[in-house]
Amino acid sequence: MLWLTDGLQLLLLGMGTVFLFLGIMVACIRGLAVLLRPFAHILPEVAGVQPPPRGSAPGTAVSAGPGPEMLAAVAAAVRRYRSEHVHGRMG
Repeated sequence: MLWLTDGLQLLLLGMGTVFLFLGIMVACIRGLAVLLRPFAHILPEVAGVQPPPRGSAPGTAVSAGPGPEMLAAVAAAVRRYRSEHVHGRMG
């Protein structure tokens, strides 16, 4: 039972430390944003650049999907695979 209470104490201490650190970090970032707002005119925004849509993962490119050449290549590869491999047989 002593191990369980020691584990819970360590859990709370560790989670509390992380929560405190992240809270301080968020406060610092917001504070810097307020302090640096008067200097925003130094770095003008680039025209024509739009922010990524909300909910998209960072670093992912937005595309219309695969082109017709890619779809034809995938279809040909699937046809060839299915013609060379016998289905329905185990092992």
